Amino acid sequence: MIEKIDHIGVATHNLEEVRKIFQDVLG
Repeated sequence: MIEKIDHIGVATHNLEEVRKIFQDVLG
């Protein structure tokens, strides 16, 4: 169960990183 929560946290963090990259690309 803890592993699942960690996995979700990592996935959410990755989504935030991708969103930042998209914002930088779109300017």
